[in-house]
Amino acid sequence: NITTKVNQITITRHNELTNEYEEMTVKGGTISGENDKPYETVIRGENSVKEIKAIPDNGYRVKKITVKHGSAEPTEIEFTPNDDGSVTLDKFINVREDKEVTVEFEPIQGKVIVHHYIKGTTNPVFLEDGTTAKDEEKIGYVGDPYATKRKENLAAGFIYDSVVGETSGKYIDGQKEVTYYYEALTDIDVTKNWDNTNNIYTRPDSVTIELMANGKKVDEIVMTKENKVTIEGELENEETWQYTFVGKPKYDDSGKEIVYTVREK
Repeated sequence: NITTKVNQITITRHNELTNEYEEMTVKGGTISGENDKPYETVIRGENSVKEIKAIPDNGYRVKKITVKHGSAEPTEIEFTPNDDGSVTLDKFINVREDKEVTVEFEPIQGKVIVHHYIKGTTNPVFLEDGTTAKDEEKIGYVGDPYATKRKENLAAGFIYDSVVGETSGKYIDGQKEVTYYYEALTDIDVTKNWDNTNNIYTRPDSVTIELMANGKKVDEIVMTKENKVTIEGELENEETWQYTFVGKPKYDDSGKEIVYTVREK
């Protein structure tokens, strides 16, 4: 007689969205004739006729197949899965004892790689402790939910910008990538020095300063006496105005550092 069966397995599934764990006992697939006792009866010395096929459920694959010949210990057999993941066994030749075919399935694991890059580059963003963000590798069973999140403990001068990829979803038979981008910011100081000793009364009440990024105007400020600062050692008729353009992008979209200049309008 030829009989077949599926070994049950116990797995723990993790829902990353709710952070809940669930332990379950599953088969993970089926095999021809597992409910028949026996699946096939073969005359001694004859060949088997019925096809034996192991078919995994969605998200599972065949892990191993063993055959027990009579009272001997089960032996594991080699196999090559079909394109759909199923496994078709060869027919038994010259059957002289009972055969018990046992299949075991296993859940397929998927992977999610999470990057944290400076915008326009593949350079990891800096964190407040002085280190850089490491790639994160998340692994879970196909079909289980996953979730990713951006870094909050960024170094001063960095802010979150955008993300490419599915920040949450379900693991697949393969790999997903999620890339968070962070923008590096910089401040540009502007100083206007007045030194017109002989023309102090013709000094204008304001000046317009344009901020140029790689030669292109991106901002402007009107400076007045409100911007005046006291400089030690400055002569009576000298005067200094200062202003700071705050939080400007340090790099362009290609990852090159932006050259900032200022000019009087």
